[in-house]
Amino acid sequence: MRVTFGSIKGRLARVLNMSSTDTRILDYCGDACERLLYSGKWVDSQVRYAVCVNEACLTWPRDVETIEAAAICSCPINIRNGWYEFLDGGPGIVTEEDGWIGRNLVDRENAVAFDDVVGTGKKIAVYADGSEAVGSQILLRYYNSTGNKVYTGAGSGREEGEYISLPAAGGYTYSTFEVLPYGLYGVIKPVTNRVIRLYEYTVAGGALKPLAYYEPDETVPVYRRSIIPFLKRGGCSASGEGHEGGCDTTTVTIRGKLRYIQPVNDNSILQIPHATAIRLACQALKKEEDNLITEAEMYWQKAYEALNMQLHHWQGDGALQPIRVETPSCPVLNLQ
Repeated sequence: MRVTFGSIKGRLARVLNMSSTDTRILDYCGDACERLLYSGKWVDSQVRYAVCVNEACLTWPRDVETIEAAAICSCPINIRNGWYEFLDGGPGIVTEEDGWIGRNLVDRENAVAFDDVVGTGKKIAVYADGSEAVGSQILLRYYNSTGNKVYTGAGSGREEGEYISLPAAGGYTYSTFEVLPYGLYGVIKPVTNRVIRLYEYTVAGGALKPLAYYEPDETVPVYRRSIIPFLKRGGCSASGEGHEGGCDTTTVTIRGKLRYIQPVNDNSILQIPHATAIRLACQALKKEEDNLITEAEMYWQKAYEALNMQLHHWQGDGALQPIRVETPSCPVLNLQ
């Protein structure tokens, strides 16, 4: 059921009345997939993901945007949104030590790296896995050690953040200023040949701690974060029941909705695995551009019908519909 851009480029070119070499077709296809992905829980729009963890704060990979369900070891836990900590009579602001709140995964919105700068006397180091174009730069937006935003340039040419040249392969370049703890709040990078990495660099001693891993086609990195305070206090039972795949710490398994990722070439696997639905959505987008809104809505409706039929075929009629309730006590988990 997987679909690549190259496999449907020809039919999209025909319905859009464009040459198959027209670069706009990729834009139409990407926009169509994005709209369709946001409109429902279609086939292959969700993923099961398992990680071995020993800390309470988790940064999810680029592909995962929304946590729909989660389990620690073999026991499901409750999902709490960003308002949970602000409820009257609620738990208050949760920290890693607050295991007493029970088995809850609490949303912590988005972050630009998988770890944070902690402590004082730290800069950000940029590392390139391979050779990049001469003059390539990454823009880091952060607060300096005095709590002020860093700016580059002056007057009308002033830019929020600091441009840092990408180093030669295997080398490092460093931020000019020391970074306030938790002070990195934005990153803009060019499309690169290889992975770009960020590190926390300790000025006194030169120690490096990994902060981020940016794939070549990431340009404005963003990652969903969660906190599971229970992990700092409890975990699996002493018998180790519930560990998977040889994990020697605690296993967290989630079911999540995918984040939209823009296709970049013919070999890009599209996140909507239905060629007809994508074709109809592209036609709808073209109608919208031509200000034919009624006709566009008809095409969107046809696209949703196609996806619903595919979903019904994929799910079948044998599965029982579950009823969601708050997670009861589970003997595998240890709250002591």
